[in-house]
Amino acid sequence: MDKAKQAWSIITDRRNVNLMFFLIISLGITWQTVDQISLNYDLEQESRTIEQEIELLRIQKDTQELQNEFFRTEYYQDLSARDRLGLIGDGESLVILEQSSLEQTTERISSSFQDDQATVEQAEQPTPLEEWVRFFSGDSLTR
Repeated sequence: MDKAKQAWSIITDRRNVNLMFFLIISLGITWQTVDQISLNYDLEQESRTIEQEIELLRIQKDTQELQNEFFRTEYYQDLSARDRLGLIGDGESLVILEQSSLEQTTERISSSFQDDQATVEQAEQPTPLEEWVRFFSGDSLTR
């Protein structure tokens, strides 16, 4: 019983109460800070995703404009007429390729393009450590 009273008096001592109050406040502030940092990181990730989507849409728009411009050229109209109507120009001869040869060439070009695209995508992705360093240094806010 004597130990219990002594422990209670230590706990209720004004200096210890102030210390416990300070610790509780400090833990609350730390918790809020960590929560805010997590929220900021999530918002930064969402912002980056939206910026990437905007850039992708801008590239698609530019590509579509270039395609439309190409479709209006005389060169494309000539190619389209040759392809659809089977026309040939003066001094030209028609060469017919086997379907398998055409498919092999198409597959080779397609796989080469996909490999190049995968390499570009891998090169653009920063590591998580780089993202945290940019986040804490404030560089991510300017990108």
